[in-house]
Amino acid sequence: MDLGIIGQAAGLFAVTNIDDILILALFFAQGAGHPGSTRRIVLGQYLGLRRDQRLD
Repeated sequence: MDLGIIGQAAGLFAVTNIDDILILALFFAQGAGHPGSTRRIVLGQYLGLRRDQRLD
């Protein structure tokens, strides 16, 4: 297996995880001070991950 392809895949995986963390941080920042916002963000993440798992 080509190590260049493995490196690219690892880099892409890392970048998408960083992107997800930044987007979640923005959601939590926007929801600060609003009752129930944390619960809705976490529930949305959970449901989105479950949907993705079912589609695979």
